[in-house]
Amino acid sequence: MKKKIDLLLVTLLLSFVGGFMDAYSVSFRGGKFIFMQTGNLITMIDDLIGRNWVGFWLGFLSFISFLFGVAIAIFILKKKKSLPLLIVLMVVLMIPTFFFPKTDGLDCSWFAIACLGIAAGILLEGFRFFIVPFTPTMMTNNSRLMVEALFENKKKALVYLAILFSFLLGVASESTWIYFGSALYLSPLLPLFLMAFCAILIVRAKEEI
Repeated sequence: MKKKIDLLLVTLLLSFVGGFMDAYSVSFRGGKFIFMQTGNLITMIDDLIGRNWVGFWLGFLSFISFLFGVAIAIFILKKKKSLPLLIVLMVVLMIPTFFFPKTDGLDCSWFAIACLGIAAGILLEGFRFFIVPFTPTMMTNNSRLMVEALFENKKKALVYLAILFSFLLGVASESTWIYFGSALYLSPLLPLFLMAFCAILIVRAKEEI
């Protein structure tokens, strides 16, 4: 029972992180959906048609970095099968955001976008199933699965509802930090701490098997 609670908490916290970082990337990284590649591809093609070459480059960089992150997650899970290691990698990859607070154009902050893109790929590929199958950075499929579960398993539907709420809470938390907070460049500290806590919960759940 304790293991299920730990894994449920990991699911909700990662969904919160997904929502938080989605909002963060749009606000601070050139308006790009680094953690939600469907939105990123839409804006990337829009930039291409509109000849916004800087916007197109940032979107393309985000997309390629995301694919690289997915590949890294697949490789590590096949070789090591270590979810805590993936979390450590994501934490390390988010550190450059503190040195490049905001992306306004084609400058050195592209490095932060590349790192966040890799982290986004790792998050999406590495953490897709705990209590239920889910995606921590996009809610389209989670919403579909929630409605589907209403006809099959009400408890599972409640889990998806909680995932959706956690994601929205993450978005709201980042937006609140932007509008009412100071030291905006420090906002990624919250998801960093939450991911570190998730690593502890995963290790503890594994020890309880």
